[in-house]
Amino acid sequence: MNNDATRHLLPNLFKGIPRMAVQAINEFTGDNHLCNGQELQEVSKARREQLWNRFYEDHVLPAAQKGHGEVAVRLDYAMKYFPSLVWNVSGRRVELDANGWKYLGELVQDKGLSFSYTRGGHSKGAAKGKAAGKGEQRGGSLVIAWRQCQSVSKSRWGLELCSATRRAQEPRRHNVWAKFFKACLLPHAQQGIVEIYMTDHDLRKFFKEGWQDDVRDIAETKAVAFTEGGHYSVGWSRFPIWCLAWREIKLMNGKILRDSDTGIELMKIAADAQHRQWQEFFKLHLLPVAEKGLHEASLELHVLQTSFPWFRSEAWEWVSELKGPCTFTEADEGRQLLTFLAEDASVQVEWVNEWRREKCVLSWRS
Repeated sequence: MNNDATRHLLPNLFKGIPRMAVQAINEFTGDNHLCNGQELQEVSKARREQLWNRFYEDHVLPAAQKGHGEVAVRLDYAMKYFPSLVWNVSGRRVELDANGWKYLGELVQDKGLSFSYTRGGHSKGAAKGKAAGKGEQRGGSLVIAWRQCQSVSKSRWGLELCSATRRAQEPRRHNVWAKFFKACLLPHAQQGIVEIYMTDHDLRKFFKEGWQDDVRDIAETKAVAFTEGGHYSVGWSRFPIWCLAWREIKLMNGKILRDSDTGIELMKIAADAQHRQWQEFFKLHLLPVAEKGLHEASLELHVLQTSFPWFRSEAWEWVSELKGPCTFTEADEGRQLLTFLAEDASVQVEWVNEWRREKCVLSWRS
């Protein structure tokens, strides 16, 4: 601002000049205001920045440093930081007029954050009671969020908050994923399965909505693909079914090779399980046939299903209710995997239809 520049400039210009002369010059120049709209805008902007910085340091940044994606601040607390707004205090309630809401909304959105209001309680994902209104006391809270705001990436404030949130959540995200990995993914990989299907209800047992856990982001950092696998219906409502797979690995960086509970680990475990299943299948169904002097074995598909948990005779159709993680392998995919295991052991596979019943013929002719 012009008057600030004058105050800082004059002492440096008049070094070595008698004090009385400096005082006379100061009285002559005065505050040196421009007396126009531009100066008023600069004065207002500087004051807003000062108020916002205090509010940010006391309420917003601490919430991010605790791992939250938004914070709810009661109106009676906000009064202390923005005293120039028109606050209507009535008994135990505090309200703000329309101009005040517009002022706060523009101030927060100018920082690349989102702004809303909740009356009483605290919103989903708010700072777990931190500065959140209780019931009707004090008329509710201001809610400032940075996790799902589209303009966050363009704002230094949003980037700082998202970075602080992510750093704070990293240990918790690691623990949550470790529990999910051991409870849902690992048991299926140990059966040779390379994908599972889960509903939102299943996922919320581990990944909490209140913490705004991004399951896709967490899974992909662990080299586990997370995609929509279809839908199921309950009445007139349709709900998504999510597919988590580790049949192929896309390395984003070399760090994943030193990490634990990853898709790479699941792929190795599944491959070992498939190899063991083939060995058991070989001893149980192929070796006895060869000992009879025969060159091939013709097996019903249900026999294959008992030996290979991932094999299905027909494509899966979405069911109306799912309880816990489910595994479904498309028919063609199951046949391809079984063919790969057999040919790797120098056994030929042929799929034939006999009397409208499909069979698998495994042969080992020279």
